[in-house]
Amino acid sequence: MTKPQDLGPTSVREALLLQALSDAGDILSRLESMNTSVNQTGDKVAGLVSGLTGVLQNASAEYQRAAQLLGAEAKNEVAAYIKLQAEKTSSEQNQTIKALARECVKGEIEKVMQSNSKDLRKILVLSVIGAGLSLLALAGMFAVFLSR
Repeated sequence: MTKPQDLGPTSVREALLLQALSDAGDILSRLESMNTSVNQTGDKVAGLVSGLTGVLQNASAEYQRAAQLLGAEAKNEVAAYIKLQAEKTSSEQNQTIKALARECVKGEIEKVMQSNSKDLRKILVLSVIGAGLSLLALAGMFAVFLSR
């Protein structure tokens, strides 16, 4: 009887094919492990995005509340001052209201600029400016009403 031959490659071509198949198997193994890693990373990123979305929604709600409170406070202060100055003539009152509105807006802007949060500053400055403009329009209508 003859001994079984070594089952290794019998030609250079077979050796190259065997090496290519081995390399392809290694590449497939790496791709499978990368797929798992990418899926895990995607899950982590999705969790982080979800958490950040919640944080941003909470911060947005807090900024909106702060802006509303600031606007309401400014309106109340100006309304009280306007009521006290009702005895003045309409031209004096108009000048006083404009100066008061500028003073209120300037003071609130300075307070906001000293705040630590840049986003909060922007939101509050815009709301104070909007409240100031609303008050100027209200003061103008009130002056017209008084002049009649």
